[in-house]
Amino acid sequence: MLVLFAADLHGRHETYRWLGDQVKSRRPDLVVLAGDLLCSRAGYPTREAAQRADGDAVLLHIIGWKTSTLYLMGNWDRIALPERPPGVRSLHGRRIEWQGFNLVGYQVTPPFTGGPFEKPEETIAEELDALAPLLDENTLLVTHGPARGILDVTHTGAHVGSVALRGLVDRRPFRVHVHGHIHECFGRDGRHFNVAAGRVMRALLLNAATLEGEVLSA
Repeated sequence: MLVLFAADLHGRHETYRWLGDQVKSRRPDLVVLAGDLLCSRAGYPTREAAQRADGDAVLLHIIGWKTSTLYLMGNWDRIALPERPPGVRSLHGRRIEWQGFNLVGYQVTPPFTGGPFEKPEETIAEELDALAPLLDENTLLVTHGPARGILDVTHTGAHVGSVALRGLVDRRPFRVHVHGHIHECFGRDGRHFNVAAGRVMRALLLNAATLEGEVLSA
């Protein structure tokens, strides 16, 4: 199974168009977007209003790919992108079976920018405890943020990954963990992949069976 992963697109519509070109040429079985999908452009009364307008445009891109797409929101997002079944679905808090594998998603991060998809570590720990039984050796775990100490260093040198998420990946089986959030740490560390695009057109094409990943960039 080939999965195209990307995160931290931040409403950059040129990146969404570029991703559409990659979907067309590479033909992945599934696209997964791991949060921070929207931006807040000027000219609207609130950030939420700006993101609702941006979300409409983002959905048009995604629907146009004509490929099943799962998504999470991120700490920068102020609204939840609406689902468009059957092709566009939120992965947050769910386990979705796909071609012999399964995907489990969680979009909440510890406090970072004050967004609605941020919660204290204590709450994250409780919510991850509820998700923990969903993980097994065939799980593609997708979160917006990293686990503490793994691909989580900001430009200031601070580790900002979740302690609770680190506890989950240390104690539960999973096949691969994919996330975004920290633009500076795009790359791989063992079975952990940071796919944050930021201001760069980049994504990861991952073979779920072999865990061979190809970085796509423009």
